[in-house]
Amino acid sequence: MVSGPFKKYLLPACFFCFLYAAKAQNMRIIDSLNKVLKASKHDTVSIKALNAIAKQYWSSDPEASMKLLEQSQDLADKQTDKKFICSVLLYKAYTFSVFDQFDSSLANYNRGIDLAERYKQPKTKGQLLSGAGNVYNILGDYEKAIPYYLEALKVQESENEQNGLGKTYNSLGVLFDLMGEEEKALEYHFRGLKIKEEQKDSSAIGMSLNNIGNVYGSLKKMDSALYYHQKALDIRTRINDANGMGLSYNNIGNTLSRLERHKEALAIHLKALELFEEAGDKLNIARSSFNIGNQYMVMDENDNAYLYIVRAEKLADELEIKELQKDIYGLLSNYYENKADYKNAFVYSRKFQQVKDSLYNEAKNKEIQSLNTRYETEKKEQENKELQLENDLSAKTIKQQRTVTYFIITGLGLVSILAFFIFRGLKQQRKANEIISRQKTEVEHQKELIESQKELVEEKNKEITDSINYAKRIQTALLPSVETFSEILPNSFVLFKPKDIVSGDFFWITQRDRYVFYVAADCTGHGVPGAFMSMLGTSFLNEIINDKDIIDPCDILDLLKIKIIKSLKQKGEVGGSKDGMDMVLCRLDTSTNELVFAAANNPLWLLRNGEIKEYKADKQPVGIGSEGFDHFNQHVIQLEKGDAVYIFSDGFADQFGGPKGKKFKYKQLEEILISSSGKSLEIQKQQLDQHFESWRGMLEQVDDVCIIGIRI
Repeated sequence: MVSGPFKKYLLPACFFCFLYAAKAQNMRIIDSLNKVLKASKHDTVSIKALNAIAKQYWSSDPEASMKLLEQSQDLADKQTDKKFICSVLLYKAYTFSVFDQFDSSLANYNRGIDLAERYKQPKTKGQLLSGAGNVYNILGDYEKAIPYYLEALKVQESENEQNGLGKTYNSLGVLFDLMGEEEKALEYHFRGLKIKEEQKDSSAIGMSLNNIGNVYGSLKKMDSALYYHQKALDIRTRINDANGMGLSYNNIGNTLSRLERHKEALAIHLKALELFEEAGDKLNIARSSFNIGNQYMVMDENDNAYLYIVRAEKLADELEIKELQKDIYGLLSNYYENKADYKNAFVYSRKFQQVKDSLYNEAKNKEIQSLNTRYETEKKEQENKELQLENDLSAKTIKQQRTVTYFIITGLGLVSILAFFIFRGLKQQRKANEIISRQKTEVEHQKELIESQKELVEEKNKEITDSINYAKRIQTALLPSVETFSEILPNSFVLFKPKDIVSGDFFWITQRDRYVFYVAADCTGHGVPGAFMSMLGTSFLNEIINDKDIIDPCDILDLLKIKIIKSLKQKGEVGGSKDGMDMVLCRLDTSTNELVFAAANNPLWLLRNGEIKEYKADKQPVGIGSEGFDHFNQHVIQLEKGDAVYIFSDGFADQFGGPKGKKFKYKQLEEILISSSGKSLEIQKQQLDQHFESWRGMLEQVDDVCIIGIRI
């Protein structure tokens, strides 16, 4: 069951605290400003008055605010002093954000930044930079948000602009929280809180307390989270900040949910939704609807959950808020999976992945570059370690030779001394014989004990071997036989060589009408642990293909991955289970010779016209991976007469042997297949087996071996 998310879809709302500073218009202030506007004889005074009135309308009537700002911009465009147009663009950008028109908002921010830079308006530039970063953060584009925040911070620190610094510290705290750097997030939030307390800005203090509570939630310190969220709610209630109260209710609801106080959490979320509906705030209506739907899912009330999740989906798609869309799609995927509606589960799972990829692709590329650099560094360090090891071995060998020499010399000395004492001990022969007789008795007793222990070890070994042999019979009964494989695909071979009695590699085949599905898989480990995984894999394959009638290889691997993760209770935590399998799953259309396949870590080889073409696999296992859950890709090949297709585990190529005790490697395997391409598949199988055994020689087989070849 999906647990209530705590931060990702709520935190971006904090950026609009400036927009919702007051719930209702202050009519006295507006009346006073209107009098100033009417009495004004100078455009500069009119611009300031129009901006100030527009600000009063932000929370209650954004459309009226925008009309006032359009008038203000017309006047500002005529002014020689361009600081006025920079301020108007700042206000317009904020107002477009209220409308959720983020493209227009960014256009005004960026134009304002250029003008503020050109006409040396650092204070306004800092506000514009911070505001643009906020919008990118709401849109989930963190890579673009970061440089805006850092540039804003630089400008505001140089100008000692405390109000702007407080807001930017808050924004950076939110960003670091989203990036999982909670300690850094707390540092920035407490910096911002200190400034806001010095300025006695109650609305901003409430926002900082709210965000600090969110970070403690990320750290799973739920009592601290609840404490700060309640403090934020108290301040917001006191100043009648309806929008802030709604945000606090949402966060308190999420915290209560994580404390498993689910009924209280639901009631709080419903209060938040009521406040946002009164304000007509679509963005937060969507977030609250998602929270309520998620809470109903946690409480196993799926029908109620669906109503709210669909409402959230409609609004999130309309507003194009990627982070929120991602979470909604993930929740809908789980909803349909709970309903056993796998078609819709896959549809939303793919939508989830697409949005996730659009959010994180650039970050992933940077991570790959970083990993590559780390790899090259570690590779060099490993080479240095190997060189040092060789030197150490040489030194050790010399030391051992010296030790042997000393031992021989010492031994000869001892023999000489012993001979001397034997000569002197002739007179004590009887006593020596008694000692020898006693020692002989003791030795015979020790020998009896050793024989007894040997028998016990042999007995235990036989029990273990018998158990493993029984496990082999079970595994053999569950897996298809080589004969079954040949009956379904007559022009084929299977080279299957378990390292131990039972195998972690397995092959599998089934036929559905004109489609033949076949698999070569390599489970985590070999022997008994690998055998357990292989039986789990074949059981799920039978269920997915034969029972659920899912026929696309990529969908089969996706669902198989989900089932293995759930069955093994994998959560991707440090020290948690990482068991799974690498495999290639093929679907051959026997009427058209179209081959469709998906691959996890292991590739597929196509031999055509004497050349082998390799089709790369997805770099992830069927099980939990380091990057979490990614969907498998699907490949289609139109096979021709004479084509041969090979799928395999890594056991053959990884075998040590040959004159220098090195790995066989894939290059040699490729050469064998090409050289024997004109021969029957049975002879090809025999030659592969002969090459393997010849290469291995007297060395132990290092892993299970499975190679499947078919020819059209």
